[in-house]
Amino acid sequence: MDDEDRFPWTEQTVTTETDVHPDDSVAERPPALLEQIEGPGSPCRIKLDRGMMVFGRSANSTVQLPSSEVSRTHLLIKRDGAEFVCQDLNSYNGTFLNGVKVHSAVLRPGDTIQIGNIVFVFRDRI
Repeated sequence: MDDEDRFPWTEQTVTTETDVHPDDSVAERPPALLEQIEGPGSPCRIKLDRGMMVFGRSANSTVQLPSSEVSRTHLLIKRDGAEFVCQDLNSYNGTFLNGVKVHSAVLRPGDTIQIGNIVFVFRDRI
């Protein structure tokens, strides 16, 4: 991933052939996205077009977030059929969905996800 792909972000897309979902109806659907509305690097849009995406400070994360309030591997977002699930990866500061600390939850359009000082809004399509 080039530095310009990491930050400052305006839009980030990462795809590989191994991330294609076996259910063709899901694979044909436009990808969902996270719209970053607060925190370092905002505003930006991140397409959720991989089966699993790790968000964190680490250079090994799918989406690297430039904030000391974010753990190295903080959050996993994965596609499960037609749904997207967010899962906290035992982060230090936790993951908040609509203001409530969660370990794992299914995302719905308009949900806010806060990790550290970064806030995203989940959109089910572009």
